[in-house]
Amino acid sequence: WLGHAEAASGLVQLAAVLLQLEHRRQLPCRTPQRPNPALDWEKAPLRLVHEAADWPVDMPRTALITSVGAGGANGCVVVSAAPAHDVPVAPAAPGRDEIVV
Repeated sequence: WLGHAEAASGLVQLAAVLLQLEHRRQLPCRTPQRPNPALDWEKAPLRLVHEAADWPVDMPRTALITSVGAGGANGCVVVSAAPAHDVPVAPAAPGRDEIVV
């Protein structure tokens, strides 16, 4: 795990989530061993990941990132993997080099 520098914590979380989405692998979240007992986890449309695992194929690759600053600022974003699709690539015109950025 990386340290929790206030200015970088959200960016570190974003990088970690993007890598998980790309590699279809879930990393364990840093949560207490006993989640909040006031929540009905059986009926909740979400789950906490306690051990690294492959992303279930029948589950959308979506994750929540939250960051709380020392001054009380709170940021939250939902990140989802882009849908898979094929993009046709047109061939280069004769006599022209292709530049891919």
